[in-house]
Amino acid sequence: MDTRPNIDEELISLINEDLFKVIIHDQGNTSISKLCLRCDKSLGIENGTSMFILKHMLATKKWSTDMNTKIKNSNPLKIVDCKEPNISRNKNVG
Repeated sequence: MDTRPNIDEELISLINEDLFKVIIHDQGNTSISKLCLRCDKSLGIENGTSMFILKHMLATKKWSTDMNTKIKNSNPLKIVDCKEPNISRNKNVG
């Protein structure tokens, strides 16, 4: 988080559930860059914030994906596991 001083644990905890729901609801149909930009816009946060949080959640292993598949911004992403106790895999968003 040193590279993004405006992002702290509180902001991550406020956004990660909404971002998780967007990714799960999409079911791997849309590129992660588009999903993250949509999330940034809908939440009224700086562009790139959701992408940073997505990468943070993967790097800290709070979310996991198939690591045999290359993660690229232009590709869809499927989250296969979530270690956050307050986030469910329920696809109902909103």
